[in-house]
Amino acid sequence: MATDWNPSSVHPALSAKFLTPIADLIWKVQRKVSKHVQPQEGDDNWVAGCTAYKRRVHALTQMSLEEGYRDWLWAGHLDTQFGIRIHGFPIRIYRSLEEGGIPERYALGSPGELNLLADLNLKYDAIYRLEVVTKKLGRPLDIRIVEVNEGTGDITNSAAIPRSRDVDAPVAKADLSVRSIRRKPAVVLPKPTVKPNEEKRANPNEKEKPA
Repeated sequence: MATDWNPSSVHPALSAKFLTPIADLIWKVQRKVSKHVQPQEGDDNWVAGCTAYKRRVHALTQMSLEEGYRDWLWAGHLDTQFGIRIHGFPIRIYRSLEEGGIPERYALGSPGELNLLADLNLKYDAIYRLEVVTKKLGRPLDIRIVEVNEGTGDITNSAAIPRSRDVDAPVAKADLSVRSIRRKPAVVLPKPTVKPNEEKRANPNEKEKPA
């Protein structure tokens, strides 16, 4: 596998200009899922993976409809499999555990995917994937663009996708049992002042009359 592979040499769609905003979105989705899984309630890697997949599909579909992305990004199902297209270039996404490899079902290209690649005059034996590398319970480690030999299922090239600086902003855990209470500001009373009795000052020897 080449270590200095430049994905944009395959097609301009695989440049950081297009891959970085997609990787940023996937990273944020994956981090949010990993923060909210509850192993004490029985959540495991399967739950984290399914949740991340559903949220990833939703987030990328919404992104493809936004004004800043709709001209070059498509997200949806092709041949019953979810994927994206960048300027028509088809890419599917899979999650890989830190010590794992590409799942078999992602190592094969669908007929529709292979036809799209042929329309772009690309070599027939290579397909392309976004690999979301995670630790246990879906915590993301890296997001890579990989080239897969469609005949053997082996990864022939791989490159990390650069992410934006603000993508690692902390994700707060929501606690629905705690609600903020808006309190009124404390009322500050003026300090009392003691004024001397003017009549008593005028007649200091006069005894106070009983009421």
